[in-house]
Amino acid sequence: MEAFLARYGLLAVFVGMWVEGETVLVLSGFLAHQRLLSFWALLPVAFLGAFSVDNAFYAAGRFLSGRPAVRRFLERPALRRMERRGEGWAAFFLVRFLYGTRTPFMVYQGSRRLSYLRFVAREVPAVLFWSLLWISFGHGIGRVLVLLLGELRSHQRSAAILLLLLVGLVLSAAVVLRSRAGRREASQPVRSP
Repeated sequence: MEAFLARYGLLAVFVGMWVEGETVLVLSGFLAHQRLLSFWALLPVAFLGAFSVDNAFYAAGRFLSGRPAVRRFLERPALRRMERRGEGWAAFFLVRFLYGTRTPFMVYQGSRRLSYLRFVAREVPAVLFWSLLWISFGHGIGRVLVLLLGELRSHQRSAAILLLLLVGLVLSAAVVLRSRAGRREASQPVRSP
């Protein structure tokens, strides 16, 4: 496993930004603590991966906003609320930490014809902060495990990696299920007693 991570670890982090960013960053931070990945190589790769995802959705909003399916997507109530909040710096930081809002927000920003320079100026600090925070959190988990268990051997690392992946998947599933339940409640008509 260590040879695989040494060879493909940074590529896996880049691709992982397209799948589940936070879980990948926490796991990669843990691997950086275990010296299986370089912390300083990890940060730019994570940044470029997340930035490429956001750019793709910004471009989709920019170039596909005239299509009927995209127009229906942009008319969703959550995106209407974003319109009132504008395109400020705080929104770019906030959507990074609210599950399920980043992708629609990037599509929305592209559809509003926010200039690319303004998009990049707001996006770069938000992505850097987000990446550094989650990588540092994973690094901290590695430190705590070393304090509790001592220096981790290869099989302990593998078990810890699998545990972190499992926890990430469970947390992601819980957030998705909670979000769906909230949407169902919001779509049901209110009955009067």
